[in-house]
Amino acid sequence: MEKITKISEFKKGENITIRGDIVVSEKIANNGNKYKSLKIEDTSNIAYANIFDNDKNFSLITKEKFYGEIECVVEAVKEATNRYNTFNILSIKECERNDVDNIVNIPELKEYLAKAIHDMKHPGYRQLLFNLFKREDIKGKFFEAPGSEKAGYSFRGGLLARVVRLIKLSKAIKNVYDDINFNLDDTNTKLNEDLLITASIFTEIGRINQLEFTSDKRIEKTDVGNLFDTEHISSKILFEELQKVGGLLDEEEKLLLEHISASTLGQVPSATPEAFAYSLFSLLDKKLSNLEYVKRTSGKIDFAELFGRVMCLKQVEEI
Repeated sequence: MEKITKISEFKKGENITIRGDIVVSEKIANNGNKYKSLKIEDTSNIAYANIFDNDKNFSLITKEKFYGEIECVVEAVKEATNRYNTFNILSIKECERNDVDNIVNIPELKEYLAKAIHDMKHPGYRQLLFNLFKREDIKGKFFEAPGSEKAGYSFRGGLLARVVRLIKLSKAIKNVYDDINFNLDDTNTKLNEDLLITASIFTEIGRINQLEFTSDKRIEKTDVGNLFDTEHISSKILFEELQKVGGLLDEEEKLLLEHISASTLGQVPSATPEAFAYSLFSLLDKKLSNLEYVKRTSGKIDFAELFGRVMCLKQVEEI
């Protein structure tokens, strides 16, 4: 299998193969000859090339947009003296996108989630989640949906992976504070695990209607996602489900769950132990999953940029 090189790893003069989203525009040169200007973008960077009408590959390019593979020679690398990454095309072909599948073990994650919900002690929170996953608009999308557009959970099963990590963090942080019981005046912090697990799902659930895979496996916002943010969509689903659970949750329990959701999603300041804990470890997971995304998509480099911030990919190995 041919090695695929990331654009961020360009070295001048190298003969390499790259894959990415290709955009083509046809233009006329000063001498009147036709040429096609190509922009290719992978998850690490962007590069450009021109291909003229006397080139054997010119007639092979028939679409304006496609995901493709290009064998090329690197002409220039973006740096202080060059504004762009550029290359000369040796061959070009359309191919199937393969950067969103087989990132996580979806069946294993589904099994963990099912057990975590089944083992919940509070009948109200457990029933709330049982009802949620009976919904046709939820169960048909949840286990395949991406968790982000171009960040830590931008892959098939990304939403599921994000939720499972949040549940694991909920359990871990609850255990830590159960063990920290040295306050003699009995003011030790206690956290409600079932409440945290329920919040882990409902704060993220809106992404099933916000993001979707296109026919060529790109992740894009839906019409709903372009009109509303995750906060609005998640809150709407939570409100709908709270109406169905009846007396299994009292008004205070519903209120505490709504508060975690609203505070984590930035609508109100955190005011309860669970809201403080959840908002912080939720943010921690976003940051660390973004580092994973950068590692996965940027190639073998020490520093990479995401959302305008430079991230260090160096890591000291454990002894």
